[in-house]
Amino acid sequence: MRKKLFGGSILPAIILAAAVLAYVWFLSRPPEPFDPAELTPAETLEAYPGTELSLEIDGHVLNVTFQNNSDSWLSSGATIDENKHLFLYGGLAVLLDGRWYQVPHKDIATAGVGLELAPGDSVPGAFSFTAYDALPDGQYRIPYGYWTFDPASDQSHRTNPYYESYVTFAIQNGKYLPFDFTS
Repeated sequence: MRKKLFGGSILPAIILAAAVLAYVWFLSRPPEPFDPAELTPAETLEAYPGTELSLEIDGHVLNVTFQNNSDSWLSSGATIDENKHLFLYGGLAVLLDGRWYQVPHKDIATAGVGLELAPGDSVPGAFSFTAYDALPDGQYRIPYGYWTFDPASDQSHRTNPYYESYVTFAIQNGKYLPFDFTS
């Protein structure tokens, strides 16, 4: 009679180890590149004069700062956290063949309470990838949208022109890198 090694658990252990390795291999594959034919072109708007959106990359965290150096009050419907920091998550665009395209994302629930910035004010924040699947290597753009408004007026700020400021970055081999796109 043959003796079963380790109570007959070697074969199941080998099968389990092979399944785990196959799963790890599957998860570690790079994402498929985007096909422009399957994406919607992204609109590019003007930034309001005297505004600046800047980016600082810290590992896998993209920190942004919006600076209002204009003489106007600015209002945004952006989501902010309990510390009044921006929580940016939508509108990501990818550069393909010299044109920006919207990156598909999942809808996530947030409370866009809005933000008002006086002339000279700035607000820090971060971009969240929660709404996105794994992104392939490429060049990307994060938008921050806002309106000008007069705090002494009862008129809705949304009747004023809408502006966007952008920062760009690249993903290369799963790492976030600076990428300067000035066109």
